[in-house]
Amino acid sequence: MRKTILKMFLPAITFLYLAIPTLVAADGLVPCSGPDCDFCKLLQLILNIINFVAKTLTPAVAGLLVVIGGIMYLLAGANPSLLSKAKGILLNVVVGLIIIYVSYLIVYTVLNVLSSNTAGFTISGWVSGSLNCP
Repeated sequence: MRKTILKMFLPAITFLYLAIPTLVAADGLVPCSGPDCDFCKLLQLILNIINFVAKTLTPAVAGLLVVIGGIMYLLAGANPSLLSKAKGILLNVVVGLIIIYVSYLIVYTVLNVLSSNTAGFTISGWVSGSLNCP
């Protein structure tokens, strides 16, 4: 049973292992190099990392865990321990998503307040999350 589940998810794990570095390189997490780094670029780096975790990494991992929990739920049959483990996985995914996105909201708000109190910095939008430097 365990080997069957591993064989089913090995392609997905391999895809994520190969795709995540490409996504990181495409996003350009680090906005500066060398002497052109300043406070604005530091705020942009923090914003880029948080956007990557909240918008790219979290949905992929949560989706994979929901699929694993759903398959375990379907395969549980009369096995109450596997059924409770599947329910636990699904509940933990929902709780984790709530925690991650509420923390995203808090950090985004703090960065918005911090950047607006500094001369001329503004965050342009919830979805884009780009920082406008003076």
